[in-house]
Amino acid sequence: MKNYLLTLVTLFLYLISEGQPTLTSFTPVSGPTGTQVTITGAGFSTVKENNTVYFGSIQAAVSASTPTSLTVNVPKGAVQANISVTVNHLTTYSAQPFLVEFPGGGIITSLSFESKQSFGTGQHPYGITTGDFDNDGKPDVATVSNANVPATFVSVHRNTGGSGTIAFEQPINLTLGDNGYGLTTADFDGDGKLDLAATYIANNGNVSVFRNTSSNGTIRFANPVSYTAGNSPYTVQASDIDNDGKPDLVICNYTGNSLSVLRNTSTPGAISFAAKVSFTTALSPWDLAVGDVDGDGKHDVVTGNRLSNNISLFKNTSSSGTISFASRIDIGTGYGPQGVAIGDLDGDKKPEIAVVNANENNVSVYRNISTIG
Repeated sequence: MKNYLLTLVTLFLYLISEGQPTLTSFTPVSGPTGTQVTITGAGFSTVKENNTVYFGSIQAAVSASTPTSLTVNVPKGAVQANISVTVNHLTTYSAQPFLVEFPGGGIITSLSFESKQSFGTGQHPYGITTGDFDNDGKPDVATVSNANVPATFVSVHRNTGGSGTIAFEQPINLTLGDNGYGLTTADFDGDGKLDLAATYIANNGNVSVFRNTSSNGTIRFANPVSYTAGNSPYTVQASDIDNDGKPDLVICNYTGNSLSVLRNTSTPGAISFAAKVSFTTALSPWDLAVGDVDGDGKHDVVTGNRLSNNISLFKNTSSSGTISFASRIDIGTGYGPQGVAIGDLDGDKKPEIAVVNANENNVSVYRNISTIG
């Protein structure tokens, strides 16, 4: 009997230690790079090196850890973005972004930026994302090209710049199917490295996922694994739709008039996704945005439907291991809605929806007055 009870206690402690972490708050909520931030939650490791913390796509070093608290400093290169914590290969995200400030900020004029510097990409670059792919503390840049001659590439530019100097190495080109469009980054297998996912139109629309095998100072990616997405997959984002601690892939298919979600089934060192689950949108969804619109702790999805002159809002009703949404809600926009964004614009901790109307040369903002659920 004693051995049986000991086994139960050991199993219980193992499940706690291996469970998904949760991030409930962080303080302060804003500040310049270098600011010390305390992250509060549960399921963190007491071994600080076993907690991987990102401010958006830039990793932060953990200086102290307890099961309920982490201490980090805002890393150089961080921008306004949500904080993520990965423990035991499972990830949790903050509900609100950390706001990065800098001395003398608050004024934007035509003189706020120096003249452009240009760096070569593949032909007809379309999508772009940033992330510290080799974990050297500098945000790198990745682009996807929309050409099919001579080939379509995801080009990764390693950042070699320093304070006041912008510089990149020659890009590393990753082969992609013809006519690339969307690009996103996330740690899909929970190994502490940012992977890449890119969509392309060829062969009725697919998404390729590149596992990051980089080391400090050297960027490398494994050969891609591809999955069916839908016809003309214009936009892809990574988001944990079913709250199982693994970022899923969310894709809008322009000529397919659909939203596809590929559930992440990866294990450490091996990236995999379940077959897509699709939901009908209005006509020609050009772009999508992901965010918790109603404050229930689940990421909802909004698509901008260019030929319907509206946006479609999908309330997330998923549970761990199962992807589902309530019946979509369509909201009218101006003519030709394309780009969509979600963010708290008025500081009330409720994210608004913003959409650009290509045929009217304006942007529409919808103030959030939702209640939880």
